[in-house]
Amino acid sequence: MDLPGLYEKGMEKASLPQMGFENLMIAGLIASGSVLLFPFQLGAIPVMTIVYLAFVVTMLGFVLRKHLCSSCWYYGKSCHCGWGRLSARLFKQNSGNYKLGGTLGNLTWMVIMILPLLVFIVGLLTSSIRFAEEWPVLAFFLGFVVINGGLHKKSCTECKMRFICPGSAAKKKAV
Repeated sequence: MDLPGLYEKGMEKASLPQMGFENLMIAGLIASGSVLLFPFQLGAIPVMTIVYLAFVVTMLGFVLRKHLCSSCWYYGKSCHCGWGRLSARLFKQNSGNYKLGGTLGNLTWMVIMILPLLVFIVGLLTSSIRFAEEWPVLAFFLGFVVINGGLHKKSCTECKMRFICPGSAAKKKAV
């Protein structure tokens, strides 16, 4: 795919260990976020966790793969997460709305990272949870937020789409 504005020095293909590690860190973030939401139940049903996981699977697994990855240079290729390959298995190339994908991507990652933290704070303020029991999960969650933020920036710096991707954390000027 020939896209105007590509970063010519960008990574051609990510390694399997890199893709595995990034996905493992994303899974850790989502898992620890889900555990932070678990105490908020309706009866014995952890409604907040179920809604969170359904949102994550829908957005990361399908919606963003269609609207972002189907229009990406890495469509059908091994990007830093391998999601370009997943997108090619699920959707036709350029079948999504890239601009919408950028907006939804930013919103999705804000929900993934901020919702568990906000709900945790509300739980503390309303005495629904006890900090002493939940702080290790909070520490893991915050650790995964930092790690994923760093990985995102590093991956964007090496990405061919760094200058044109709406979710790029890399500087937009050529280096």
